[in-house]
Amino acid sequence: MEILRGLTRSARLTLCSLYLFAAIFIFFQWFRLQPQTNFLYSNYPSNLPNPFSNKIVFYEPHCVHYDVISPNKVEFERITQALHVSADILDERIIEQVSNWNAPVSLTVVLRNIHQYLCTVKFLTLIREKHPIIATYLRAHILLPASNDQDCSWVSETAPSFEGEERCLPYTPSIEERAVYPANVARNIARLFSTTRFVVITDYEHLFNEGFEEKVSKIASVQFTRNPKSLLVYRIFEIDDTVNEIPKDKLELHDMMQEGKAVVFHARYYKGAHEIPNLEEWLNKTTSDSLGIFARDVKYNRATWEPQFVSLSDIPLHDEAFPFQIRDNTVLRWELCRAGYTLDILDDVFMVHRGIKTRNIVNDTKKIQIYNRKKYKMTLTKKTVNGYEALKEILGTTSGRIFIFFSGSHVDGKSWCPDCVRAEPVVDKVTSEADVKNLTATFVTCYVGLRD
Repeated sequence: MEILRGLTRSARLTLCSLYLFAAIFIFFQWFRLQPQTNFLYSNYPSNLPNPFSNKIVFYEPHCVHYDVISPNKVEFERITQALHVSADILDERIIEQVSNWNAPVSLTVVLRNIHQYLCTVKFLTLIREKHPIIATYLRAHILLPASNDQDCSWVSETAPSFEGEERCLPYTPSIEERAVYPANVARNIARLFSTTRFVVITDYEHLFNEGFEEKVSKIASVQFTRNPKSLLVYRIFEIDDTVNEIPKDKLELHDMMQEGKAVVFHARYYKGAHEIPNLEEWLNKTTSDSLGIFARDVKYNRATWEPQFVSLSDIPLHDEAFPFQIRDNTVLRWELCRAGYTLDILDDVFMVHRGIKTRNIVNDTKKIQIYNRKKYKMTLTKKTVNGYEALKEILGTTSGRIFIFFSGSHVDGKSWCPDCVRAEPVVDKVTSEADVKNLTATFVTCYVGLRD
């Protein structure tokens, strides 16, 4: 102390700083040599707290382990990409998808059985540990069957018995197993556990052009304040497998299309499902309105159209009664049309998927559709009523799903529907579609006359 008193104030501060630095250095060297505990679920089971606690809920007829991994932060004014995937398919491609989106992602992983549980948890926690982008943005949930008594406690009781499994073993599901895949339940779970104001519902391997989320989240903030029932529709494309880098803007996309290396999504497989009018004008247009919207209030005028969109997170959920591969995704568009949502086409942004699908490609989609039609014994009833009173009678006596098409205005011959459908589908055309004609439902054409 006498030595310190003899030093100047500056010298004393310097000496104290050196002592502090030495102490910190010694502490970190000691800490580095200590055995470290891994607080990741991939280390389960262990003496750590049960990772299942308070995170498994019953969602009829499934169990959901939500937030198996979750982001470091919550950003409300962003767009969550809500997607789903089977545990059979989940792999490192999810890292590219999250990196490409560069914003919140909510993922539902669907398990065939409990044997896929721990290896899925381990995979998710491992990629979170190794990739900062995953730790920043990915929120993942696991969906698996519930027991007959609607009790999900069996998950936490059974899973530890599989602690020896380090990786999920390769598994090829049968057509029957794939046919019962709960796509709409998985989509809804991803949405229900998202935490942002806006959402886009996608599938595995959907990649977006550069800056998509940053640009569209700003548009959404303004547009949805003006009109909460707006859907911001974006165009989607397929690119050839030989393309290494996805197009970052419309110019690069246009070049690929001219070279035959990019097409409208499913243009060579199921034409009409994803076409949006005025593609050439959209590709060549260099300016848009001040908000970045190419076309406003586009009519939903064909029942086979499945527009992809960004919306507020509170839009209706997918109808979980629709079986896999039989309009399970399109049905949400029908409901949004019925509920009076508008379609606004975005400019300068788009999504791509690697691989151009053609009718010549052997796939199991048709087999799954045939299986589900037989399993659900789907039938179709068509009825015609005149006026609202007759319609009410039908509604009171008909069970199952009912699709109502209003038609017959005496003023201009166009259809109208008070507070519901904006589209004008023709019932005979809709019911002739292969994917719809065997659906268990009643299609009612209602001639309503003048609108009061």
